[in-house]
Amino acid sequence: MKKLEPVGFLTFIAVVLLFLIVLQSRAHAQSPLDKKLSISLKNEQLKKALDKITSISGAKFTFNEQIASSSIKISITARDKSLKEILTLAFADKPLQFSILDKEVFIRLDPEKTKKDEAGPAANPAQSKEKYTLSGTVKSQSTGETLIAATIRIVGANLATASNEYGFYSITLIKGSYDLEISAVGSKTYRVRIDLKENTNLNATLTDDQNLLETVTINSTSAQRNIGNPQMGMERLSISETKLVPVLMGEPDLIKTLQLLPGVKTAGEGNGGMFVRGGTADQNMILLDEAPVYNASHLLGFFSTFNSDAIKNVTLYKSGMLSSIWWWSVISSGC
Repeated sequence: MKKLEPVGFLTFIAVVLLFLIVLQSRAHAQSPLDKKLSISLKNEQLKKALDKITSISGAKFTFNEQIASSSIKISITARDKSLKEILTLAFADKPLQFSILDKEVFIRLDPEKTKKDEAGPAANPAQSKEKYTLSGTVKSQSTGETLIAATIRIVGANLATASNEYGFYSITLIKGSYDLEISAVGSKTYRVRIDLKENTNLNATLTDDQNLLETVTINSTSAQRNIGNPQMGMERLSISETKLVPVLMGEPDLIKTLQLLPGVKTAGEGNGGMFVRGGTADQNMILLDEAPVYNASHLLGFFSTFNSDAIKNVTLYKSGMLSSIWWWSVISSGC
């Protein structure tokens, strides 16, 4: 068996590399319109149809805002056909034409073709000069009330408005066909297609959109006294509770409220003192922010010296080593 000479081996390598370069150049030289694909479109809007073709074939399309906002519908079914054949069939009865522009497919309006109503105002400059007003009222189906700040949007175009405080809306559009969406918070979106050829009144009734939420559990401190507390004979009251007790001249009185608790007895009508579990009035110790108060009443005992609006909470001890001790917490703003 003869071995390849160095010169012959290098020649073979050069031929293989040249062949690969030719194949690569031919692959790059292939036009996007020559790509074959299979696709099925049924009444798809032009922009969405082009996006689907791009996702299947990889071909890129270039078009202006008029094409993007056009209401032209594309319907075609093709199997193993080139992109050129597919676009030719799809645009056969449409005012559109295509060509290659810098390795991209350029889509534009064809002024030579007959302009149809389905092309919308973007495909018919003659109709673009005619403008009409679309107006109406948005209401709720369940309550019958008008909906404030409901959104009225033109699908496929950067046009929208909102209903005012009376549920009324108004928007001026170029003559043509439009897809309209009306939505509001808590309501289902209302969709309708309109053919705007004159000033039109369109009233919309939105149905409620009921969304079931997950169960929410709220835990709170029980309103009942905690008898399992290791501190015996302690009563804690909030100021909101003391204000519910009817008192003389309608002024909340903390001492009069404490006299209603079990284990506490009033020293008599017109007397500000109290007897705690058999003790006398002079055996009680009253603390206000840890400061002792020796005279807790005024006006012959009818009123206490404490301002209920300046007190945060009250704690009464009726047993234990610190028998008959009150703790008062004062709000800083009331000091």
